[in-house]
Amino acid sequence: MEILTLALGFACLAYGIAIFRPREDSSCHVPWIAAGAVLGGTSGACMIWPRVAVMQLLTGLLGGAAVIGACAIAAASVLIMAAAKDAPPGNLCYLVVLGAHVHQNGTPSRALRQRLETARAYLAENPSTVAVVSGGQGADETCTEASAMASWLIAHGIEAERILGEDKSTTTAENIRYALDLMDANEPVGLVTNDFHIWRALRIARRQGLRNACGVPAPSTRLYLPNNLARECFATVKNMLAGTM
Repeated sequence: MEILTLALGFACLAYGIAIFRPREDSSCHVPWIAAGAVLGGTSGACMIWPRVAVMQLLTGLLGGAAVIGACAIAAASVLIMAAAKDAPPGNLCYLVVLGAHVHQNGTPSRALRQRLETARAYLAENPSTVAVVSGGQGADETCTEASAMASWLIAHGIEAERILGEDKSTTTAENIRYALDLMDANEPVGLVTNDFHIWRALRIARRQGLRNACGVPAPSTRLYLPNNLARECFATVKNMLAGTM
């Protein structure tokens, strides 16, 4: 078990270093590096002091928990990514673009830009579809996500009169709840978000009464996919406990 725990610790540490991007104001690497340090440090200590029973017990518990957790996340990830395989139908009445981080200079983050590029392509091919940009202003953002998204879409050829905005939401559940005030819930609606986020977003939407909702998956950066899928698993548990999905 010490070797397995050490290997898992090294893998977490290596991945945390790989996704470390200080210029992007991201802290997603911190949990991976912390997990790597704990797993690696515990297994290393057990190898140095093999006769200390408490170290062997701790290493076994941590290693077992890490293996079970990794297997559970892997299984859930298959289900999550399968939801992003279906192509959306054409001529949806509404296209809800779910918000994501906006940089200090007001430009969309990589994840938000991927969503906007997908939305722009769909809107260009389906001129009767109305866009609903959804997202409030975070503590580290200089403008609302909705206004940044609307500006980006207009700058890339989408008419302003085809864009509706809600700028109060701070979570996926709120994105959809407040966007409902701008739409007819009985009409076909597409949710634009990154592929790893489609499964959870659709379940939240259907819980809130959007029975005709479908996913419009945007691509995601593959290097960050393990982190995003792990985060989705924890967010799903949180939403279930909160009764929002």
